[in-house]
Amino acid sequence: MLNEQEQALFDAIEVDTLDQLKRTLKTLVVSERRTMRRTKKLETGLTDEEKKIKKELYQRKDKVPYTSQKTGKLINLSVQT
Repeated sequence: MLNEQEQALFDAIEVDTLDQLKRTLKTLVVSERRTMRRTKKLETGLTDEEKKIKKELYQRKDKVPYTSQKTGKLINLSVQT
């Protein structure tokens, strides 16, 4: 959906895919570490009751629909989430 000028500009832009992927990976690593730091900081401020609730939530099992590849039937699997 680009007009002629936009298409020409688009075609003129050179992108090194490997460099772009490296930059993206670095950005994601920094973002992940920032999130981990924030999570750790928040977790240290939890009360005993909040820690108990968090532990219960981490050990929760959910029923997840799954289609068996052998039989083709839809079954519900217990999955720890």
